[in-house]
This record gives sequence, C-alpha cells and structure tokens, in this order.
Amino acid sequence: MTLIFKYGLPLLLLTVSPAPAQMPPGAPAFDAPAYLDEAIATVREHALFADRVDWPAVSGRIHRLGDKATTPFDTYPALVELVRALGDHHSFLQLSTERAAMYRAAKGHDFVYPPDPDPPRRYDPRFARRPGPAPADTVVDGQRVRSVVVTANGDNAPEALQRYALALHRALVTGPRACGYVIDLRGNGGGNMMPMLAGLGVLLGNGPVGGFVAKEGGEDWIIRRNLLLLRSAQGSEQVTLRLTGWQPMADGARRPVALLIDGGTASSGELTAIAFAGRANMATFGAHSFGASTATSGFRLRDGANLVIVDSQVRDRTGRRYPDGLAPDHATDPTAAPEAARRWVAARCRSATGA
Repeated sequence: MTLIFKYGLPLLLLTVSPAPAQMPPGAPAFDAPAYLDEAIATVREHALFADRVDWPAVSGRIHRLGDKATTPFDTYPALVELVRALGDHHSFLQLSTERAAMYRAAKGHDFVYPPDPDPPRRYDPRFARRPGPAPADTVVDGQRVRSVVVTANGDNAPEALQRYALALHRALVTGPRACGYVIDLRGNGGGNMMPMLAGLGVLLGNGPVGGFVAKEGGEDWIIRRNLLLLRSAQGSEQVTLRLTGWQPMADGARRPVALLIDGGTASSGELTAIAFAGRANMATFGAHSFGASTATSGFRLRDGANLVIVDSQVRDRTGRRYPDGLAPDHATDPTAAPEAARRWVAARCRSATGA
C-alpha cells in the first residue's frame, strides 16, 4: 500500500517486486490470453472499487483488444483499458525506465499514455510549473502572512525526499515570525506525500493527521516532531521520514493556515490538503480539487509492466473520507484566491491578538 501518484503520471514510491529477467532464447511463444487473464485477476483481487465493474463485459473487451498480441508490448492498450474500467481516474499502467526503453527499441517510438478522455476536473497547467517552496511574506493590515508553494515531487531517492522536506520546513520556520500561513497547493498533482507532510509538520501538529482506509485495515499518518510515521491498525509504527535539521515552531499548530487548491490539486496534493482538514484555524480557498484522493499500489506483471491500482481511500483526522476530493470553504477564482486567503489569515491573526 501507500503509493500515491499524480493523476496520469506516476510520481511516488513503488513497493513492488523486482522486475523479472528477460525470457531466454527458445522460450515458449507469448500467450496473450493468459497474460491478460493474469492482469485481470490482479486488478480484480486488489482494486478497491473492483465490485463496481461489470467484469464479464470488461474481460471480453480486454481480450478482444489484446488476444492477438504477439508480445506483451502489443497488449498495453488493452491494459490501459483495463485499469480505466475501474473508473477511479487514478489507476494506470506504468513502465519502468528500462521497460520504456525496451518498448522504444521494439516499436520505434515511445509509449505514450493516452490522456483520460473524461477527467473529473479541468485546471490551469501553469500552476504545476512553478518552483517551490518560494516563501514570500506580505504584510496585510499590519499582520505578516507568509505564502509557501508546495509542489509535486517525483524523485524518490532518500536524499531527495529529505531535501524536499527540509526546504519546505525551513520556508516555514526561518525568517521573521509570520502570524499565519498561506499554503499553496494549486497544481500539485502528487508524488510522494511523505516529504510534504513532514515538511509541513510544524503546522499540522503532533499526532494523527489522517490515514488510509483499505479493504482490510488501514494506516494512520502520525506527526511526532521531526518524524512522520505510519501506524497500522494493529498499532505497529513505521518511520517513513526522519527530518534532519528540524526546528520547533512555538504554537505552529494553532496559527491560522489557508490552503489554496484547484482542479490540479490531485493525489498526494489532495492528501496533503486532507491532512489539514479538521485542524482548528484552517480554511481552503480556490476551486474543487481534482478528485483523486486515493492511494495506489503497484503490481508487476510477468514482463515487468506495472499495474498501479487504487487500493485504499483516505480520511482526515476526524475520520471523514473524501471520495470526490475537496470542495473549498471559500470558492474563489484560483488566480484571485491568494489575496482572499491572505486577508482571511490576517483577520484571524488580528482576532487572536485583539487588534
């Protein structure tokens, strides 16, 4: 479990078995129907929403698309159709760098993942291309409000995760004291959720801030100072990120926080927003998030192709689930949302000080 991906583009943490070796010379001819049956069985076993699918109809369609394939590469359009039949807008077919290179060598062109013909939300892609965390202070009615951009991330090397989380943490705790924060998640299509939560931990506060809900059991997301942990339903805990260079922030979990979201806030971006849901002194601004607030796991087929399948939903710290993503507390044009959010934070700061 605990694979969180950007919609349409894998960005997170893969907990899958090693890719199998290539078939030796003289191996039996590729059996496309058996390969497709394996894929269908994998999806049916693991997909959270498998019971919503008309499997006889879908299986027939998948076999019509791929039964005549002479190599696994030829079945990939059928595999795309298979994961899309789940209707969750988050499951997808992933190729490793090595597998993608083999596809290119065999086919003479790259494997291009076809766009979702009916995505649940539209959004401005410009927000996804901004650098982060880019802290910026604005004084509004005498109150210092800091804005921080939380971007998607796709590098899962441990040092990269640490670097991302520490940069985000430092954007919050260094410099002049801000009375409150605007956390900008617009265009954050996902990646690894763990450094996002760890970097924002001083604002989220210690304790459970959300969790995964699977067919059987689930996991809590726990902030404990510089640690981000996953706690199983049985109570065992696993440290997923230990933030070095961490500094405490006095009353950080009580300071006003406004989140900016839009249709490009997806997957781990949405999960990060959900971690703030239920927190006191917090509000969301902008447009409805994408609606991929689910978690995925990867399951490799015999050739190394990876079926990334939604296998759990998420909940906030109060237990509420978000099957369709988040609707903002204050619906605002995404380009106007920052000013509205800063004014809300400043007003909350004034109220707290009696100014």
